[in-house]
Amino acid sequence: MPDNTPGQKTSDNEVAVSSQDPYRQLWGRWLLVAGVFGGLTGTGYLTLQWIWTSADAYRWLLTTVAILVVELYLLGKTLSVNRRKKGTELLSRLGTATRLTMLRGFLIAATAGFLTTGYPHGFMRWLPGAFYLLAAILDIFDGYVARRSDYMTVLGKTLDQKFDALGTLVAVVVAIRLEMLPVWYLLVGLAYYLFELARYIRLWSGKQVYELDTSMFRRIIAGYQMGFLAVALLPLFPVQSMHIAALVFFIPTMAIFTRDTGLMYGLINPNSTEDKRFAGSFQRISRKGLLPLLRLGTTVAIMYLLVSSAETFRQIPVYGSTIIILIAAVVLTGLTLLGIFGRLSSLLLAGAVGWGLPHLDPVLFPKFVLIALLVLTIFGTGSFSVWPKEEQLLYRGKDSPLGTA
Repeated sequence: MPDNTPGQKTSDNEVAVSSQDPYRQLWGRWLLVAGVFGGLTGTGYLTLQWIWTSADAYRWLLTTVAILVVELYLLGKTLSVNRRKKGTELLSRLGTATRLTMLRGFLIAATAGFLTTGYPHGFMRWLPGAFYLLAAILDIFDGYVARRSDYMTVLGKTLDQKFDALGTLVAVVVAIRLEMLPVWYLLVGLAYYLFELARYIRLWSGKQVYELDTSMFRRIIAGYQMGFLAVALLPLFPVQSMHIAALVFFIPTMAIFTRDTGLMYGLINPNSTEDKRFAGSFQRISRKGLLPLLRLGTTVAIMYLLVSSAETFRQIPVYGSTIIILIAAVVLTGLTLLGIFGRLSSLLLAGAVGWGLPHLDPVLFPKFVLIALLVLTIFGTGSFSVWPKEEQLLYRGKDSPLGTA
């Protein structure tokens, strides 16, 4: 343990030691974070007052401040666990990763500010999505920075989880308010809090709360959900397409929370022979049967869609030649069928179908194509894929920004 003198800098991979009480120093850091929040919020308010209306800027300010107060409360409440592990020495510094998490918290609060403003138009319509997208990007890198700097703390892990839940709720509510998501999608925003309520009830009744199993798929779905919410907040796709996509992202998210609740209550035992057999059978059926068949069916459907809607494509306002766009669609369809970067090609095709959905006829058929492409994006292209590189990226090691925290 290094013997640091007052004024000497301590790197992220060193334990902070000082003649002062570490807990008292942490509250000083808390005040600094509060000051930064105040400066950023004031700058945002003055900017919005200049480019928008004073009334809308004031309403944005009030809502943003309310969320920041909640976040500062969460930070203050967790200062006592600014330790590498429970029971170890209290650290006096927050660390770079936690500072990134707090910056993410400000962006979430800035997104929430649009809950009470007038409907944003023009350039302003892009701001909620831009704020949340930046927050999502920071969420990828704060854990990575913590691992690389060897400054992983209980506080950082706790705040990351709390801000993930708060950010999801804020993004869902704002997207519903902008009419980009259906009202029932609010269940996704409340899922974490309902899970915590179920956990509290379990503890209150004096019954055992079982630990959740480690699941990379859980993290992948959470990442997809965050990306989907960022897209939902941006004025990129028609409302009709977003509502269809909402169903695809809703089902696996709520299924995971339902399973986790069963695990917590001891109703599901992932180590039992029956559960392992069921999970293995489901994976085999999906990967070797359902997903390859879905690739084949989607390819046939897209080819039919391109031929039957050729006249419609000429009427859609696009940048560049219609022929080039059609060729790109054929190439992406071929990649999806072969399973070469299948997730990415399915995602790009889903974006194209979703963007052009109001122009396509018949209306019902393209909806099923959009759903199938999003399913392939989320779950992969399954067996018989020629080059499934996305699987290696999604499931790569902990030293990657996309690795587990």
